Amino acid sequence: MVELEEVIVERVGQFGRYQLIYLLLYGLAAMPYSMIIMSLVIVFDTPDHVCKIPLNGSTWALSNESSIIKANSIPTVTKDGKQVPSSCQMYNLDYSNMTLMEELLDVNFSSGHLEKLACQHGWTYDDSLYQSTMTSSWNLVCDKLPLKNLVEALSLSLGSVIGLPLIGWLTDRYGRKKMSFAVVLLLGIFGEILAFSNGVVMFAIVRILLTPLSPYTPGFPHLMEMVGPRYRPLIGVVMEMYWGLGYSLLALVAYFIRDWRLLSYVMPTFVVPFLVCIWFMPESPRWLYSKGYQKEGAAVLRKLAKGSGRELKDDDSYLCDVTLEEEVKSESALELIKNLTMLRWTLVMCYNWFTAACIYNGLSFYLREFAGNLYVNHFLGGIIEVPACLTFWGLMRFSRRYTFAGAEIFAGLVLLILPFIPDVYLENIGVALASHHGAFWYNWNLDFGICLFF
Repeated sequence: MVELEEVIVERVGQFGRYQLIYLLLYGLAAMPYSMIIMSLVIVFDTPDHVCKIPLNGSTWALSNESSIIKANSIPTVTKDGKQVPSSCQMYNLDYSNMTLMEELLDVNFSSGHLEKLACQHGWTYDDSLYQSTMTSSWNLVCDKLPLKNLVEALSLSLGSVIGLPLIGWLTDRYGRKKMSFAVVLLLGIFGEILAFSNGVVMFAIVRILLTPLSPYTPGFPHLMEMVGPRYRPLIGVVMEMYWGLGYSLLALVAYFIRDWRLLSYVMPTFVVPFLVCIWFMPESPRWLYSKGYQKEGAAVLRKLAKGSGRELKDDDSYLCDVTLEEEVKSESALELIKNLTMLRWTLVMCYNWFTAACIYNGLSFYLREFAGNLYVNHFLGGIIEVPACLTFWGLMRFSRRYTFAGAEIFAGLVLLILPFIPDVYLENIGVALASHHGAFWYNWNLDFGICLFF
């Protein structure tokens, strides 16, 4: 009898050609998932807008030609120390009886006694950044802004809280390979359904169902159970790099596709290559042995060994007598609360995931407030995660525990000094990237925490 861990380390090879190919293959699923999840910062963004003003029997658009009308029909408000047109109010005038623009200009606005009221005829949106977004399509502004914020919060969290534990359980029951295919297939289907949303309620429901369909849930154990312990942190590094690359790819695609529906049609199609290639990838040998499929598990080990330049003979009977560690055989979700040490670790990780999600997603949505091109900001906000991953992996070689703690301290310091930076410097994209980089370190060290459980 020999343990599976020993076979992988001493006879199969901890990380060979096939393990590398399978790791690259999961990028075809992880990057589209990142695109679809992070697309909320694009498709749900709020363009600049003002009240629609009916003049001469029609409404006018937000353009240079209408600047005089806007100045004389829309009150101003103070925002960040500047006077800007109100997004939610207009002057209470009888615009329907004003047949000429000059009549509007004759109104005395300097008296300050003109009544202001909420927008009565809808809104006009700036189209310099987007052709359309969900916010502009469904007018989720002003009095509907709380609804928009609620949908954003629910679509990012509720589905994961309910769905991820279920997908984890199904992954243990039916296998990593089958669940990877099923999850990514459903991700593509619900992604396409999302593009047909006819209102905010349908969008919220579909997003809640879509969010937990993460290839990371079956992907992490699938890949980590094929490599030796020395290379398991590498799996976390590369998988997190895929998230940043997917975020950057979203910015690139969105730059050319400015309509939210068309963008929502296109993004799910990126999962097709993975759905084809996954069938050339074997099941996790650990899962096969745990379910009693010794022959199938032995076949996978032989293939992995071949990729490492080694050979396991067909008559090696010990491959059919491979055992798993005793604690692995009896593990269940209840072990996380039965064992005080595991309970403490679990609570710490849950708290860290909660805070990291709030910080990372918050800064991703806030990138619009920084100077520069919005799409460039999002592209750089994703691509900067690649060197951050590599840096983290390098530091991790010294100490897992201290690297884990150091990443949180570094990220916390970056975010703590951010409120004290003068506003004039906050408009610099470098500050945006520094803060996003800090939030990423906070976020990524939690993924690294997964490695501590293996």
